Amino acid sequence: MRVFSFLILIAFSFPSEFLHQNGENWKTWKFDRKVGYVDGFLDGFDSYETLLDNTIEMEKRRDPYWLPPLVITVLKNNSEDHINSVKEFDSIELAKRLDGFYYEPDNFGIKITDAIKILNLRELGKGKIADDFIIDCQKQYLQGK
Repeated sequence: MRVFSFLILIAFSFPSEFLHQNGENWKTWKFDRKVGYVDGFLDGFDSYETLLDNTIEMEKRRDPYWLPPLVITVLKNNSEDHINSVKEFDSIELAKRLDGFYYEPDNFGIKITDAIKILNLRELGKGKIADDFIIDCQKQYLQGK
């Protein structure tokens, strides 16, 4: 029950307007708004990881033989793909890298959260996975055109 409550809390932490902004939005913003967006994104992920780690620790204290359910393992792995490397950058550096990413018109339709994931995958040395993900995002964006 606690895990379910935790997942509901996470779902409400990311409003849909925040998740569906893409390069079209990004290129119209002033640089200070871009940095603010990146700050909010990084702070949100930091809070998310703290909550997830605290929940895991709490359950392990109650039962030393407790193993996290698959959904928590998937959430942890997703978190690594989305943010592990780029959270080391300051907000200005990440905003500049996103500017570089959205310099290509083919990337305008890619959601900002997906662009951050792509930058992170490249930083982790997973260039092939990042390239495949870009192609999937572009297919999804261009599907209706």
